[in-house]
Amino acid sequence: MDETRELNNYEKTLLRAETEFLRFDQEEIIKASGLRADEDFIYVTFFYAPYRVDRRTGRVEAIAADGSVRHAEFSEGMSIFDAICEPTPFRSLSGDYVDIGYFAKMGSGGVNLSQQRYAAFFLEEQERYKEVCDALGARPYGRCDIGYEFDVFPFLPMVIQLWEGEEGIPPAIRFLWDRNARDFLRFETMMYANGHILRSLTKAIGGEKAEKTLENWV
Repeated sequence: MDETRELNNYEKTLLRAETEFLRFDQEEIIKASGLRADEDFIYVTFFYAPYRVDRRTGRVEAIAADGSVRHAEFSEGMSIFDAICEPTPFRSLSGDYVDIGYFAKMGSGGVNLSQQRYAAFFLEEQERYKEVCDALGARPYGRCDIGYEFDVFPFLPMVIQLWEGEEGIPPAIRFLWDRNARDFLRFETMMYANGHILRSLTKAIGGEKAEKTLENWV
């Protein structure tokens, strides 16, 4: 986050969330989600990548392979805070997956045009997509042309299903979350997490097509 320019509303919201984090009982947060911590940071794994939350400032940072850090983006920070702050007592997974629209308060919560572009890209690059998913440790999931079960957090999985298009029918993508996922994340945060996962997979696949696909995200 460039501190020299004017912040947008997403960045301002994340900064407020970082300040709000400091009012929570950090020892309870660590215990409830089984997190690693030291005197300075609480460590969180979000979609197979390491992050840390500064225990004095609330700043959430992504940790690169070389040990360098960057200020987390909105979707990263808000997903992490929603998952670890105020955990629902006795929260547990049902083992039953439902479409993300199940959690929407209004409308279907379904797939938008940008997400369909990601579906098309993943299917065009399906061999590389499978390589990336396998390398992450995602688990194959059937009932579609290509499906994988991912760990959003070590304690919360989700599924992405892909269907190849036919004449007049575009490629399709579907997001499945555990029926009890609202015990872990708000519906809005699931949507943030979906976006982060799509962008992360696209970046991992790489190439010019990936850059164009990322430009189409809205």
